[in-house]
Amino acid sequence: MSITQNSWSPPTRKGYMCPGCGKGLSHKYTLDRHLKTVCGKVRNTNGKWKCKDCNRTYESQGSLSRHYRYECHVNPQFRCVFCKRLFTQKCSLSRHLKKKHQKDVNVYVELGSYPSRSTTSASE
Repeated sequence: MSITQNSWSPPTRKGYMCPGCGKGLSHKYTLDRHLKTVCGKVRNTNGKWKCKDCNRTYESQGSLSRHYRYECHVNPQFRCVFCKRLFTQKCSLSRHLKKKHQKDVNVYVELGSYPSRSTTSASE
C-alpha cells in the first residue's frame, strides 16, 4: 500500500498511477498519453446517446453500441496470439500487433498461416 498526498493507491506492479482514475500504467509516456487522451479529454457532454451505466455520451447510436459491447463493465475480449495481452477493442489489438510484433506478423503472412480471427478472442 502506498500513501501519497493523504490518498490511498492500490498496490500495483505498474510504475505509474493516474491521479484521476487510479489506473496503473507501466511507462511515464503511457501515463502522459492517458492523461491527455483519456482522463484529461474533454468529453462530449451534449451527445444524443447516453450510457445508462457510466453516463458517457455519444453522438451516434453505433458508438454507444460499441461502448456497451467492448468498454463499459466488459472484460477485454481480444487477445494477442503472441504475448497473450488482452484488449477491449480490436483496433487496439491491431495497433499492438503492428508496434510490438511486426516481425512475428510478417512471418505468419509470408507463410500464409496467420492465426484466424477466432484465435484473437479472449474467450477461448
